[in-house]
Amino acid sequence: MGQEKIKNATSEQITQNEKINELTTKISNLESQIKDYESVYPEIDKMDSQQKITLFWKIFKLINTKFHKNKIVINKILLSKRKIPIKCDARCSPTLASYFHNAKTIIIYEKVSLLYMIRILSHELAHAYQYQIRTKYYKTKIANLKKKGKLTFNKEQKLIHDELFREYDDKYLGEIDKNISVIKIWGVL
Repeated sequence: MGQEKIKNATSEQITQNEKINELTTKISNLESQIKDYESVYPEIDKMDSQQKITLFWKIFKLINTKFHKNKIVINKILLSKRKIPIKCDARCSPTLASYFHNAKTIIIYEKVSLLYMIRILSHELAHAYQYQIRTKYYKTKIANLKKKGKLTFNKEQKLIHDELFREYDDKYLGEIDKNISVIKIWGVL
């Protein structure tokens, strides 16, 4: 019986190591793709704040038109020189961006690469979709967790980053990737 436990633990460790290696390879590939892209468009991170905001509005319009028939409303897209503080439990730290539903505003931390900011924008647009188009669905799920007394910060985070959210985040990012070469045509560089 002891040998069997050791075999199971060893196979679990091997599986975890394989997953870690797979993720490391994916991250390395992404980093290399970003470097390749930045070498083709070396001026991309030389955009000033206004040019970045212009680009983000064009990306928002692309996503909103393609997927939502212009139903999502964003009043402002802002850049912040500091990370954005969020309300949550003691384990939280400031975040790189946030979507504020009541103000319909996206704030993005600007001291990261432009390509990463675009990725962050895609993520926040998926939250805008979530809160503006799928409000009833998510309010009901959160209310049910509250009723059961099981609404912890981690469970709420898991809920708001569920499969449906990830599906839209991936769709948006795919569309942005297909159109990223259009940056020059958009005239923001």
